[in-house]
Amino acid sequence: MTETEQRIAIAESKGWHSIHHGGTVPLGIPPGIRASAAMYEESLPNYLHDLNAIRGAVMTLPVANRHAVENNLFSIAHRNEQSFVELNAEDWSEAYLRAIGKWKE
Repeated sequence: MTETEQRIAIAESKGWHSIHHGGTVPLGIPPGIRASAAMYEESLPNYLHDLNAIRGAVMTLPVANRHAVENNLFSIAHRNEQSFVELNAEDWSEAYLRAIGKWKE
């Protein structure tokens, strides 16, 4: 998956809608806002480069899904020959998407 595809998939799973490419970054309407007017558009969170953003997304998952993220993180660490603490936001994003069944090879 491209970074943009991953970013959009995570945002959609968190309730963002009316997502489109606004030039260089994807834009959308944040969760909880029902309107579709452009005045409500924001840039999607940069989950792949912001560990706080992706961790926040993970923490909203049900416990079983959070455990799946954890297992995926350990698999990614093993695959990359890294320790768990070396994993970055891109790794967490992949683990999140795999846990919710949205990862595409």
